[in-house]
Amino acid sequence: MSTRLEDSNTSQLIELTRHFRPRVAKRDLLVLVESDDDKPFWNIFFGKVKERYARITITTLKVRVEDSDEEKEEKGKDALMKVGGLGPSKVIAVDRDYDTLVPGYHVYSNRIDTDKYVLHTRFYSIENHKLQPGIACRYVEDVMHVPCTFNFKEALELFSQKIADALLLLLVYERRRVSGNIPDPQHPEITIRGLRGIITGIPVKLNTYRNDFESVRQELDRKYGSLYARYRVEMEAMRIELRDNHGKQEADYWKLLQGHTLFASIAPIMEGIACQIKRQNEDVIRSASQPEDIAKAISDYHQSMGWHEKTVCNEIAYCFEKTPHLAEDDDFNVIMAQIDAIDEPLGCVAQCPG
Repeated sequence: MSTRLEDSNTSQLIELTRHFRPRVAKRDLLVLVESDDDKPFWNIFFGKVKERYARITITTLKVRVEDSDEEKEEKGKDALMKVGGLGPSKVIAVDRDYDTLVPGYHVYSNRIDTDKYVLHTRFYSIENHKLQPGIACRYVEDVMHVPCTFNFKEALELFSQKIADALLLLLVYERRRVSGNIPDPQHPEITIRGLRGIITGIPVKLNTYRNDFESVRQELDRKYGSLYARYRVEMEAMRIELRDNHGKQEADYWKLLQGHTLFASIAPIMEGIACQIKRQNEDVIRSASQPEDIAKAISDYHQSMGWHEKTVCNEIAYCFEKTPHLAEDDDFNVIMAQIDAIDEPLGCVAQCPG
């Protein structure tokens, strides 16, 4: 009877060979992110694969100060994109911004979808992911500890429709700026910062948010109406491109807006819901307490909430930053595919359409 292993192909003998295979030690993985605010977001994704690595460290970039033993933080996407030595043990994770919608938006834009060690969001930034319709209510629930039933899907879609023309104009104008085809490069007629100033300059309240979003549209029309007329053909072409090539309808444009602008527009609705619940609970306490006991009863109620901040507004912002929620949907899975590809041979880059 042959005793050579190559002459045997039973599952039992093949399983026995695992004891003689060389062990591959798990390696550490360093994930560099843009800022401290980004750490909880990326922790959710890398928490799914922690068993693959000996240790995963998610941190901001730190560089040594010249002629010193001290280190300083270099935050932001531009600093990360200059980091060398990326590979299976060191990656960077950044916001997508407009790098794929505006070719040449940054000097490194072409790396966003081609460098497997540059992980990126599917939407403009992490804030957009954290405000998906099915997720926004959870921040209210985290703060108030009761169910939230508000229709954030309807609110986000309405908001998207009101800012649609301005967003299309911004993308058209950014493409022209990159190609050197705007009237005065030193004084651009529309910028991300300028757009944010207009959108966030209109106060939004829970009970009036539909009218408030309409006021945003009117102010955008007033500011950019002449540019709409000048670039209408290109804006329509952009609308079609977003729909046909990137799967984005007007109702989805909130995904493409600068993340902090989006949060500043939607957070007041979350705050309004939480404040409404808080007032209702306080009214119940007042009606159930003796006059001399009301102040203490309400104080006890506030203490029982376990907040980290003193106000509803700040507590929602705290939860949004420190304990984010994400929808484990197709977009989530595409980001996970990027992480899965870190260990694949070069050339096997996770595809990221849209």
